[in-house]
Amino acid sequence: MEMNCKEKLRDERSYWKVAVSLGFSLVGTCLFLYFGYKLLGFFMPFVIGWCIASIASPVVNWLEKRLKIIKKWGSALIIIGVLGAVGLLIYLLVSTLSREIAGLIQNMPDMYEDLEAGDGRRQFERHLQASARRSQGRMAYDDGEPGEYGG
Repeated sequence: MEMNCKEKLRDERSYWKVAVSLGFSLVGTCLFLYFGYKLLGFFMPFVIGWCIASIASPVVNWLEKRLKIIKKWGSALIIIGVLGAVGLLIYLLVSTLSREIAGLIQNMPDMYEDLEAGDGRRQFERHLQASARRSQGRMAYDDGEPGEYGG
């Protein structure tokens, strides 16, 4: 005896059982979203660690296979390298930012005088260009047009 498609898919459960099942599913989903959001701050270090381990694992395997470095030392090398790169990036950002702030503080009185004189926008642009040239190691230009170099 062969069953057609409708008979195969027929569900023998009553409607109230389907409704209760759907209700439990919705309540469970809402509870998971609510408590999951609350616990996200607690679990975030573990999630970040898992992501870092997933990224570093192929590199460690490559170091082990090609350079014959055991996994413990390969992991240590990767951690030291990443921390060194982050430290270098922070150093470069802080040094550039401090140099720019020092240049701004140095040019602030001249910019304020130019602003009081009335031609503030043109003078401000000129001072910004001069500051950019100084930070790139070029000589500051004289009182010529903006964009010209002095010398």
